[in-house]
Amino acid sequence: MYKRNQKFIRSIGVFMLTAAILTGFSEKVSAGKTVSAKATSEADAIPGNGRHFVQYNGHVYFRIPSEDDMKKSAIWGNYADIPNSKGTIVAMDCKTLETEPLFEDMSQGRIVISGGRLILSSNRPAGQNNVRSVSLDGSDTKELPGTNIYGTQPSGKYFVTGGFNSKDHKLHLYICDEDGGYKEPVTSSKLYDYAGIGKTQLFCITKEKEGYGSLSGFDLETGEETVYGELPELQGTKKTPGSVSRCMEEDGYVYLQLVFYEGSSYIYKGSNCVKVKVGKAGSLEEIIPEETKKKDGEERYSRTVMVKDGKLLYVEGRPNTASLDPHGNIGFYNDDAEFVKVASGYETELTGEKDTRLSVETVEAVDGYIYVIQNKERRAQKDDDGLRYAYKRVETSFIRLDEKTGNKVIISHCENPDINNQDSDQAKDSDDDKIPNNDPLKGLVRGDILKRFRASNPYREGNGVQEEARRLGNWVKDSIKNHMPDSLKEQGESIGRKYEFYFGTDIGNNLNNNFPYIYMAYFTLKDYYFNGRNVEFYNSLIEDDSYLGSGNPETIDQMYKDMQAFITECNNYIRRK
Repeated sequence: MYKRNQKFIRSIGVFMLTAAILTGFSEKVSAGKTVSAKATSEADAIPGNGRHFVQYNGHVYFRIPSEDDMKKSAIWGNYADIPNSKGTIVAMDCKTLETEPLFEDMSQGRIVISGGRLILSSNRPAGQNNVRSVSLDGSDTKELPGTNIYGTQPSGKYFVTGGFNSKDHKLHLYICDEDGGYKEPVTSSKLYDYAGIGKTQLFCITKEKEGYGSLSGFDLETGEETVYGELPELQGTKKTPGSVSRCMEEDGYVYLQLVFYEGSSYIYKGSNCVKVKVGKAGSLEEIIPEETKKKDGEERYSRTVMVKDGKLLYVEGRPNTASLDPHGNIGFYNDDAEFVKVASGYETELTGEKDTRLSVETVEAVDGYIYVIQNKERRAQKDDDGLRYAYKRVETSFIRLDEKTGNKVIISHCENPDINNQDSDQAKDSDDDKIPNNDPLKGLVRGDILKRFRASNPYREGNGVQEEARRLGNWVKDSIKNHMPDSLKEQGESIGRKYEFYFGTDIGNNLNNNFPYIYMAYFTLKDYYFNGRNVEFYNSLIEDDSYLGSGNPETIDQMYKDMQAFITECNNYIRRK
């Protein structure tokens, strides 16, 4: 029985606890540099295909870093750029949310599923065929041409690989299919850049001489080329093709947005858009997007465009994708390209530990859920590159947010084994290996603290996390109560006042009573966030808060952080005794 109920029995009676796991689904699919098309237009679309999180046959496939990679630094925290990296492909069961490791590999970047197989690109040296087709369990591997994966259809029926050949120094692209076949399209000009893959064609920019290049399409089945025409110039820019920002297909037309940058720091110079009739040679025409909202000030970056009812529009964001806004809010863009907030508190911020910050690496929307990769990272000054700062991960959390409820689940968690932060409750040490595996607090409580506790308080067979965490809280309280610093007392009392929905509104809400229940609540929540267990406890907190507050999941997240800070200080005090 949770403490809220125990206190309410003394004061206002018993409330019945309920738990509901919402599993609503939608058709939200993260769009990459592939031709955008609504998932509903293709019945066999694979949600998230071509991104970092891909849902297929009741599982979500993604990649977690190895312990060795967690030890490596990266400039500005761009860990995807780490050379010779190694990780593990894992699969999360969409019903149980349990994550199973499948196999280790050296792949990076996007994950494509085609023909029931994983298409992965490794980070071997350029010039080699780095793309591989791998069975879902990793037992069978086949090599494909190209060094990179460029894009895929939502269904994975066709996808594109390629790269620059080290011998002729030219771009080569390959149309690959779900049966394992592939073909290299033959162009009348020189391939310059990949533009996108649509329902029937691969779109590319070609360039033979000085100028802004041309647009061609290649039939996915035959490889036959359609030359659509020369791309328009953008006044004030060098005569070179722009970078493809968007490629969209609707009602037999393809729309392309090209963005122009200048200099080594990529200063934005402008953008233009074109439209072609698929399969009709010479049909390229420049179009100007219509305004949906007035844009104030000078443009310093390219604006997002979308196609709706045959019109190209400037909009706030790409429909059916997720994003992190400048205020630290995570949400998705609906069908009208309007941002829908799902969760807050994800801005890059210092954690209170020296040179350590929290930052978001990836945000993707897949079938009604938003998947987030969040790093706790520390400055690695010795690896700085001039004025460019290097960071090293302390821990990485893989988070799943429900778009409808904001419900948060940590589906996987990785830690840097080299960083033993004595000021963090999250850190591990060798003492953890001396704790029996059946102890429910193992892996949740710091090993050195748990070892001291167990010396006089052996595990009671049959108890779970809640009962043992409460016993731990009583032991800590008895260990420090006669010498507890005033600052620590105030910290604990503040938690009781701030979260009355759990600690009660009566006279019983005081630190002496609350102390063991702070421990019980914190470690039960930690078990939920990190291991996906104790869902009922988490949902009961949401329900309790709805009686006195908003029932917002962000309140529970903050409660967890406040209790973590309190328990960390208690642990450090015990260590100093």
